[in-house]
Amino acid sequence: MVSELPLQIHWHLDPGMIESAAGFKARFRVSMADAVALALAAKYGAPLMTCDHHEFDPIEKSGQARFLWIR
Repeated sequence: MVSELPLQIHWHLDPGMIESAAGFKARFRVSMADAVALALAAKYGAPLMTCDHHEFDPIEKSGQARFLWIR
């Protein structure tokens, strides 16, 4: 069913993505999965869609990423 959604699935990380994710992880102490999601959104200039205000509010306030809040 996921393949029917209007999503792009990326199965690999290039060195630039890994470096970007590491930067997010180091600066904001987020999980590796969240750091990769942030790096992917940054790479494509897209907002990160989430409902996790606890994790991402400080990042949004810093201006380091854009978010689309789903609740």
